[in-house]
Amino acid sequence: MAKSAYPMIKGIAEFYRNFPNLKKAPDGKYHIFHVNDNEPVWDGHKTVEEISSMIGILPVAIKASEILNVDSVLRPLWKELLQNLSPLPRSSEFRDLKGKPVTFVKSLLPAVDGKASDLPDLNTMPVWCFDLANLETKYKEMKEIANNTFNGYLPNGINETISAGTLTKLAIVGALLSRSDDTRYRIPNQMKALNKVVLGYRMDCMEGVQAMTAERVGRSSKALQNALCHSIPSSPGEPTVIRVFPAWPKT
Repeated sequence: MAKSAYPMIKGIAEFYRNFPNLKKAPDGKYHIFHVNDNEPVWDGHKTVEEISSMIGILPVAIKASEILNVDSVLRPLWKELLQNLSPLPRSSEFRDLKGKPVTFVKSLLPAVDGKASDLPDLNTMPVWCFDLANLETKYKEMKEIANNTFNGYLPNGINETISAGTLTKLAIVGALLSRSDDTRYRIPNQMKALNKVVLGYRMDCMEGVQAMTAERVGRSSKALQNALCHSIPSSPGEPTVIRVFPAWPKT
């Protein structure tokens, strides 16, 4: 790891460790309060973005400090926070959602605004941004919840008519979960901006004429790369595993 990256990693880990709204709750776990989740949820409790960020950054900070032989005093503090961090928010923690497949959700209650029990935002999908759930994940429960969450975005299944917004990361996540059926349809549909107008230089107006975008090109390209070949760890800070054609349709 480049030494130049470590100060930023350390800074983020220390920001969370010292964040005044990160507190140990009666269950003995660290909970984070009064935080947002992307744009929809305001002033939430244990939002998926913040918990994912901590689960993602703390193992990397610990590993980097070991490799660089620095901050031996901070290392056990980061380990204690990580070991006692409250898990990702789940639908099973909402009374009205029990009995349905367990998925990740945006936040727990209380939340001042937004529907906390909704699936995580399609454009950020923080669980996957931080390599918390993928084909290499060792924990069966995590894999099941990840696939349940992905299925939750597919009320009509996957076929040639499936659409993909300009910013959605669903195609990327489908590839990380080895969902070859998603690769077959969603990636080309996102590239083509299915049912939307694409201009001659590949930009589109999927979010309106005052918000011309080209994000779908980057999103679909990343998904294509992951479907053909990816190198990801089983969890943050662990060695990466290279897979060739992990989500490529056999046809």
